[in-house]
Amino acid sequence: AINNFSKGLSLQLADRGTLARRVAERRAQGWVATAGDLRDVARALAAALSAVHAAGLVHRDLSPDNVLLTSVPGLEAGDGGDGGGSNRLLRSDERLVLADLGLCKDLALSSGLTVAGGTAGFRPPEQRGTGTVDARADLWALSTLLRWCAADAELPRAFVSATGRSLADDPARRHPDARAWLADVERALTPADATPSPQPRRPRRQ
Repeated sequence: AINNFSKGLSLQLADRGTLARRVAERRAQGWVATAGDLRDVARALAAALSAVHAAGLVHRDLSPDNVLLTSVPGLEAGDGGDGGGSNRLLRSDERLVLADLGLCKDLALSSGLTVAGGTAGFRPPEQRGTGTVDARADLWALSTLLRWCAADAELPRAFVSATGRSLADDPARRHPDARAWLADVERALTPADATPSPQPRRPRRQ
C-alpha cells in the first residue's frame, strides 16, 4: 500500500487484507455497520484523500478492493476504541490505507481531461466516458464506498443527505474537499444527545 503523500510516497505491507474482504467476512457473521464503524472508515479515507489531493493528484479508483488494512506495531487488538465489542469492523491495532494508484492522475501535468476508468459501481459519472476529472471525482467514490459499508444499517436521514451531496452528477454541487465531506458525515453520525451542551456562563461579580 502507498501512504503518507504529504511527506512523499512510502510503501507498507498491508498484512490484513482488503476492506472488501473484511466486510464480506463480517457480514457472513451477521455484522451490520454501526455509526462508529462508519466514522472509522470515513476519517481514515478522508485523511488519505486529503493527502492525495494536497499533492495535486486524483486517485480515480477508490473502491473496497483498493482500501487495505494494516496492523500498527505496538498497539493491542481491541474493539476500535469507542465500544461496540469484538464485532467492530476495525480493531484498535489496525488502520486503513489507500492503495493502487494505477489510475491516479496528476492535475499539474494535465488538463484533467480523462477517459473512462475506475471500478464499476464506484466510478463517478465523469469517469464513465471522456470527461474532466478533479478531486471531486474521488468524493463521489468516497460517498459510494461509505454507503456500501452502511448497507442494511439503520442510520439517520442526515447520513443519506450528507453522503448524497457528493453523489451529485454535477461536480460543482459536491463537497469542495474531503475535509468538508468528513465534517458533514461526522455531524450526521453523531447522535443529538451526544452533542456537548454549552457551558453555563459564570455570573458576573457585582
